[in-house]
Amino acid sequence: MYEENKFDLALAKFNQVIKKQSDNAFAYYYRGLIFDEQKKYKPAVDDYNKFISVYKKDDEYSQYIKARVEELKPFVGG
Repeated sequence: MYEENKFDLALAKFNQVIKKQSDNAFAYYYRGLIFDEQKKYKPAVDDYNKFISVYKKDDEYSQYIKARVEELKPFVGG
């Protein structure tokens, strides 16, 4: 769904996953990417920060998200 740009459907699915599994890091990761793509930067940063807090690994995913949060700071007042 995400890869096919079916963002509304994907958002609904990720919301369901997060409701059932609030520690599912990749649900926050992909939902954040959708918000980012839609230029909804505040919810994107919120989800990225939740991903970072839940994921706890230092790999390419967390490094990308940490860098993206820094890039978005001017847009969200951080």
